[in-house]
Order: sequence, then C-alpha cells, then structure tokens
Amino acid sequence: MKTIRLALSFAMVMIFSGCDEFIASFFGGAQTQPITAYPLHIGNTWQYTRHMQSYNFRPLVPGAIDPHMNYQLEYVVEVTGEQRMQRVPSLSADSITVSEIRERDGMQPQTNSYVYLEQQTNALYRHGYAGATSSTPRPPAAGATRFLLAGHMFSSLDEMTRLFVDGLVSDHPDTLVRDYPPLTSIKYPLRNGDQWTFRPTGRPWRIDKTTGPMISSRVLGTSVRYHNVRWLYDMNNDGVWDNFISITDQISNKGMLKRTITFKDIVISDESHPEGIGKIDVKDEYVVTLMNVR
Repeated sequence: MKTIRLALSFAMVMIFSGCDEFIASFFGGAQTQPITAYPLHIGNTWQYTRHMQSYNFRPLVPGAIDPHMNYQLEYVVEVTGEQRMQRVPSLSADSITVSEIRERDGMQPQTNSYVYLEQQTNALYRHGYAGATSSTPRPPAAGATRFLLAGHMFSSLDEMTRLFVDGLVSDHPDTLVRDYPPLTSIKYPLRNGDQWTFRPTGRPWRIDKTTGPMISSRVLGTSVRYHNVRWLYDMNNDGVWDNFISITDQISNKGMLKRTITFKDIVISDESHPEGIGKIDVKDEYVVTLMNVR
C-alpha cells in the first residue's frame, strides 16, 4: 500500500506541475515539442478551401433585402524558391536570403502574389510582398454595391480582406512592397500567453499577435499539435483593441492549418442609399485540404 501511495503521489505531482512530457509518455503518446520554425523547404505546398459568407443582416431602410453572399474557392500556397534581397535602408550593402512564397486562387492562376520570409531562430520575419493583391481599394463602379468598414470603402469583400490582412498601399501589382523594419510574423518558440507586435502604429495601423495553449487534433488523418494565434487590431491608435475584426490562425510545425476572419458591422450601400441599406457580418475562412510538407 505504501508503494502504491507513493506512485500515486508522484503521478499527481507531475500532473499538477504541468509536465506535458510526463503525461504524454505515461499514456503512450509522443512528447510535446515546441513549435520553433515554419516549414519553408522549396516545394512545400498547402491547398486550402476558402469559404466566405455574409450573415446577420440588419436593414437600415424599410424593405431592404438581405444581399446574402456565399462563395467558395481553392487557395494554393507554395514555397517556390529562395532569393537574395538587399537589406533596407538601401545604403546598406548587406543582403539576406529570403524564402519566396507564392499565393494564388486555385481557379485563377493569374492572381499570383508573393510573400518574402526570413527564418531566424527567434522569429519568422516578413520582408516584403508583391503581386496581384497588392492594391489599395478602388472606387466602386457606378451603381455597384459598396462595403464600408472602419472608415474604408471597398468594392468587394475580397478587397476588404486583402487590405486588413496585408495592409498594402501600392497601386502597382508588380511592385515589391518592402517591410522595413521587417515584420515579426511569428515569434519563436510559440508559447501560451505570448504577445508581440506584428505591425507598429503607422504601418498603417497597429497589429499585435497573441498565442493560445497548444492543442492536439487530427488534421488530414494525422495527429497535429498547433497553437491558435490571434491578431489584435488598434486602427485608431487609442490603445484599445478593436472588436469589429477578429483573425485567428492555427499554426503548427507543418504550417498554417486554418485561418478564420470575422468582420462585424459592415455597412452596405449603393448610389441610391449612400448612407447604407443595411449592416452585415462576414466570415472568411481558409481550411487546409492538402499538405505536401517536409
């Protein structure tokens, strides 16, 4: 009995001390390994199903009809190569090696856009962005539906997503937009409760990211551990995180498994009702359906 009591006491101490490795080994599982890098081997590919839909329509004028929007497409991300990129400011003669990541709509190959990332032991840095999605909102065509959010007018929901996620200001889709200083996309190792600044104030608005606890789940038939990484926005620089936009990424050692974007209180308007015909909420979600990762 004394031996049994000692064994039980030891097990309870290990459990309440938060020893994940002991618990995993005790039940025959693998040890919990921290996420310390993003898989940027050339040829690594992720395919996502992107589903965007509007919901919760609230009319602002009598008789307004719910313009329910619902569409789905395939989105492909691939590590296409490495490049030498000069550090900025341009007076520096030093250069760095960055990974080129191509992103495109699976149904429209001409929509290629590129992100340039640098892997360091303490972080994944973003140095630039270029491609078909690097544009500012365009004035809507005459009679077209407009979407107003946080003081910005958009001609489409996709255009709205691109601006809030990428924060780009170039009108030339083939121009490389450099991030200086580079943006900290992910801080390593990912740990529960960590928070860091992704975009400082003025670029064009502040975005922090914060990490939740490690979660174990089955993805595409494989057991995967990931952290939920939430984006925090302060667009008017008042020191208070905004609640009209919510983005959460599921980040694992195999890459991003899922991204969920929610917009609240989007005002829909047109030429007849510039003040708005109603408000909607929108959910824009990317779920991985295929991974070729080493």
